[in-house]
Amino acid sequence: MDNEQLLMKDLEKGTPSHSDPITEAHAPDQSDDFPIKSEHCAASLSLADAHLVTKDGIASTETSSNHLGQKSDVSTVPRALSRRSSLCWGICLLTTSIAILLSILGTIDREDHTTTIVHPELNDVINYLLSHNISSLKDLTSEKSPRHIAARWLAENDPAEMPLPVHYDYLYVTRYVMALNYFALNGDDWTVKVNFMTGKHVCRWNDAKHAYGSQGVETGGLLCGDSGMPEVLDLEYNGLSGLIPTENGLLTTLKVFDMEVNGYIQGTIPTELCNLVNLESLTLRGNDLGGNVPSCLGRFAKLIEFNIESNSFSGPLPENVCGMTSMEYFVLQRNLFSGNLPSCMGKWTNLKVLALSDNSFHGRLPTELVALQHLQELTIDDNQFHGDPFPIVSTLTDLKILYASDNNFSGVLEAHVFNDLQKLEIFDISRNNFTSTELPSRLLQMPRLEVLDLSMNSLRGPLPEDIKENDVLWFFSASKNFLDGVIPSALKNLSSLRHLDLSENAFHGVLRSELFQMTSLVNLFLSENPFLHQGKIPETISGMTQLKELSMKNTNRNGTLPELVDFANLNLLDFDNNGFTGTIPENYANLRNLVYVMLNRNPIHGLVPDFGDAELLHTLLLDGTGLWGNISSICKLPAFIGDPDSSARPIAVAECGSENSRISCACCHCCDAEATPRSGSCSDPIVASLDWTWEYGFQRDARNFGINRSALQDPIV
Repeated sequence: MDNEQLLMKDLEKGTPSHSDPITEAHAPDQSDDFPIKSEHCAASLSLADAHLVTKDGIASTETSSNHLGQKSDVSTVPRALSRRSSLCWGICLLTTSIAILLSILGTIDREDHTTTIVHPELNDVINYLLSHNISSLKDLTSEKSPRHIAARWLAENDPAEMPLPVHYDYLYVTRYVMALNYFALNGDDWTVKVNFMTGKHVCRWNDAKHAYGSQGVETGGLLCGDSGMPEVLDLEYNGLSGLIPTENGLLTTLKVFDMEVNGYIQGTIPTELCNLVNLESLTLRGNDLGGNVPSCLGRFAKLIEFNIESNSFSGPLPENVCGMTSMEYFVLQRNLFSGNLPSCMGKWTNLKVLALSDNSFHGRLPTELVALQHLQELTIDDNQFHGDPFPIVSTLTDLKILYASDNNFSGVLEAHVFNDLQKLEIFDISRNNFTSTELPSRLLQMPRLEVLDLSMNSLRGPLPEDIKENDVLWFFSASKNFLDGVIPSALKNLSSLRHLDLSENAFHGVLRSELFQMTSLVNLFLSENPFLHQGKIPETISGMTQLKELSMKNTNRNGTLPELVDFANLNLLDFDNNGFTGTIPENYANLRNLVYVMLNRNPIHGLVPDFGDAELLHTLLLDGTGLWGNISSICKLPAFIGDPDSSARPIAVAECGSENSRISCACCHCCDAEATPRSGSCSDPIVASLDWTWEYGFQRDARNFGINRSALQDPIV
C-alpha cells in the first residue's frame, strides 16, 4: 500500500477539521530563544457531576444520575462518617495531584495550544496539512517536492521539535510556510539565511542584512507585530530563485510582502496572494516573473505600494486593479504590458507615483487622471501613447517629475501649460511630436526645475533672450529640433548648468563668447549647426576645465585647435568636419582620460602626437587631414588588444596602408586619401553622441558612433 493510500485511509478514520484561521496564538517570550509552547494540555478532568454515596457501608462515587435519592443506614453513620473523612482526604490528594499535573503540562512551551502528538511522524504532519487544506496530497507525498521536504523537516529535523496541534494553528502553519519558502526558493544559496530553519520561534526568523541600494543594513526575514502575529516578510536582495509558493496566501496577517531584486524568481504572481487582504506593500521588482497581473489584486483595498518593475509581465491591466483604492505607489516600469490604461485609475486619489515606463501601453491618457491631485511622479516614457497630454499634466499641481519621452505625443508647447506646475523638478518630453512657434521663456525660469529635455521634437522658433539668473537648472537639451535664431548669450545666466545640448538645429549668426564662459558645464554639444557664422573657438574656453564631453562637429569653426590645457576630465573631443588649421597641440597626448577623439575632415597638418598613454582610448578618427607619423603605439592600448569580434570593438581610422601614406598604423582602418572625398565616406562617423539615453538620472547606457564598418578596409596587420 503506497503513501497516498495510507494517508487516505487515515483521513477516512477521521481527522480534525479546519477551524478558525488563527487559533490561540501567542507572541514569543522575549526572554527565551526557544520555541513557545502551549500553556494548556488536551487532557481534562471534570468532577462537577460526581457525588459521594455509600452502599453497604462502602463509599463510592457515582454520577448525578445514580442514587440521588438513596438513604443510608443510621447504624452505619459513624463508620460512614469516618470513612467519608478518609475518602475526602483521598479526594483532596487526588484533586491536588491532578492540579499539579495540569500545572506541569501547562508549562510546556510550544507554538500551539492543544497537542495530541508530542513527537509526530512524517505521516502525522502530512495528515495535518492535508486536513486543513494547506497543501495538496500530490505535493506532500512527492519526495522531491519542496512541500514534502518542508513537512519532513517539521517532523524530523526541526530543532524546536514542535508537537503537532489538534486544531488549525496559525503559527504552526506559518512555520511550515516559511520552511517551504526556504526549500522552494533555494534557501541554501540565500545570501543571508536570516535565521530560517533554526530552533527559534518563527517570529524570530529574521536577522540583519544589507539593504538594497544603500550601504546600510536592515532586518530581513519574518517579523511579527505587537500582537505576536507575522506582519512583514522581507526577503529582498537575497539570492532567491524558483517559484513563489502559493501557501504564502495563508499568511493573512501580513502587511508587507517583499521579494524584490532577487533576479531569479520565476513564474507568475500566485492568485492565492490575493487572500492577503491586509497587505499594505507588495514588491516583486527585479525578478523573472511574467504572465498577466491577476485581476483579483482589486481585493487589496489597503495596499499602498505595488511594485513589479523589471520583470516580464504582459497583457493589459485588468479593470479590477482599480479596487486598490489606497494606492500611493504604482510601479510597473520595464515590463511588457500593453493596451489602454483603465480610466478608473482616476479613483486613486491618494496616488503619488505612477511609473509605467518601458512598456507597450497605447492610446490616450485617460482624462480621469486629472483627479490625481497628489501625484508627484508620472513616468510614462518608452510607450506608445498618443494625443495631447498637456490638458491633464497642466492640472497636476503637486507634480515634481514628468518622464514622457519616446511616445507619439503631440501638442503645442505653450507658456500656460506651466502656470500651475511650480513644483516641477524634471520635465522630459523628448522623442515625441510636440511643436512650438517659440520656446516659452517660463521654462527656463521655473523655480525648482533641474532637468529640461525637449530633444527630438518639432519645436521651432528662437530660444528666449530674456533668461534670468537661475542656479537650479543643471540639464538642458533641445537637440534635434528646428530651432533657429542666434544662440543667446543669456544662457550664461544658467549658472549651475552642467549639460547643454543644442545640436542638430538651424541656429545661425555668431557663436558668442559668453557661451564659453559657462565654467560649470560638464557636457557641451553644439554640433551639426552648419548655418552658424564662421569663427574661432573663443579663448575663454580655457576656463571650462570641468568639461568631460565637447562636441562641435560641423559648426563652421576655423583657426587653430584650442590648447585645452588642464582639461584632465575630457573623454569626448569632437571637432569633426570643420575648418581648423595648424597642428594638433602636443598637450592633447596628455589628456589621459580621452576615450573618443574625432579630428577628421579638417585641413590640419603636422606630426600626430603619441596617444599611447591614453589608456581609455577607444575611437581615434584622423582621416581627411594632412597629418603624418607612426601611431601604432595605440595598438597596445587595452581596447585595441581585446576581443576583435566584440560589438564594442575600437575604431582607429587614418590615411595609411599605401606607398604614399603619410601615417603608419598596425591596427587602423586605412583610407585612400585621393579616393576619399572630404565628406568622409571612409569613416562616416555619424555621431550619435547626441542621442544618449539620459533618463533615470541621465546615466549613459551606451554610446554608438554609428560608424559604417562595411565601408572600412580591413586593418593592416
